[in-house]
Amino acid sequence: MTPLLAGIGLYVLLQLAIGVVASRRIKTEDDYLVAGRSLGPVLATFTVFATWFGAETCIAAAGAVYTDGLAGGSADPFGYGLCIVLAGAILAVPLWRLRLTTLADLFRLRFDASVERLAVVLMVPTSLFWAAAQVRAFGQVLSAASGFEVELALGLAATIVAARSERIARNATLVAGGSYLLIGLLPVTLGVLGSVLVPGLTESEQVLPVLAERYLPTFLAVVFSGALVSAILSTVDSALLVAAGLVSHNVVVQMRPGLTERQKVRIARVLVVGFGVLAWLMAARAERVYELIEQASAFGSSGIVVVVLFGLFTRIGGTPSAVASLLAGVVSWCVGAYVWDLPYPYLTSLAVAAAAYLVTAVLSSAEVRVLEPA
Repeated sequence: MTPLLAGIGLYVLLQLAIGVVASRRIKTEDDYLVAGRSLGPVLATFTVFATWFGAETCIAAAGAVYTDGLAGGSADPFGYGLCIVLAGAILAVPLWRLRLTTLADLFRLRFDASVERLAVVLMVPTSLFWAAAQVRAFGQVLSAASGFEVELALGLAATIVAARSERIARNATLVAGGSYLLIGLLPVTLGVLGSVLVPGLTESEQVLPVLAERYLPTFLAVVFSGALVSAILSTVDSALLVAAGLVSHNVVVQMRPGLTERQKVRIARVLVVGFGVLAWLMAARAERVYELIEQASAFGSSGIVVVVLFGLFTRIGGTPSAVASLLAGVVSWCVGAYVWDLPYPYLTSLAVAAAAYLVTAVLSSAEVRVLEPA
């Protein structure tokens, strides 16, 4: 066992120990899914940042820049960082006021339970793609540190693996988005340098751990790899928690309203483990982290974006509009990406989803629910 691999192992064990201690304080579903809605500005900011700053920035973006130059970083960190800032500026306050537990709650409150469940069906795969990307990235770090084949390292990686006011929610998201853009420049820079310092890597997404092992003293290499692992783990557990929360809170709990808080938490925890296994299987089938990130960002999300914006800020459209938009968004993206091979399938699906929502709103006379702050 190399010193670098041993250091990563000790770092992971420490994180697991902290998780076990923290888990003893979880009593309710809100405790487990949204930290009891008790996060202050500092913790809320770090939570948002840690949720999104993971494999896509550290491993995938560096690997893409290593292979394709600066053009490889156009989506991440620049595109994703800008999206976080926009979410903080536009969505954070109105969503916080509704006191939602998951985003799918919005679809039930504004439309009905059928739209809520359809949204869950579309959002769960997105979270699983996101989690799979983190698992594969962790596997790349372990492979670079140990010399194991990536497939074996993926198996090892898979086994390891909310704010109190509207002002805090908004500001924390804005600061986290700005930090994402700023700190995200580090992997981009290292990806550019890596193409010169360590040319010809078979696995381009191993450029960061390879640079750390070659050019840093052992202690600093362990610290650097530990930071990579921390970023990856913070995102994978968030992604799995989102998937589990959507299914447990928006499907199981809605169908069985008499469940106790303890039963709700137990169901969510079981689902986290189950989805973790699925994420590992998806990671094993993928060729690159970036491939999983692209699918996570695009699958079904165009319809989700359109319905959230219309549902949150307008009284246009009801249940038929939401269903039409969600289905049109995912179908048009799949056709554009895999059948017609369009250059910008996501933009096309976004336009189709918006058109489907508006056309259906004009043709239908469904009752529109008005959202009321909690």
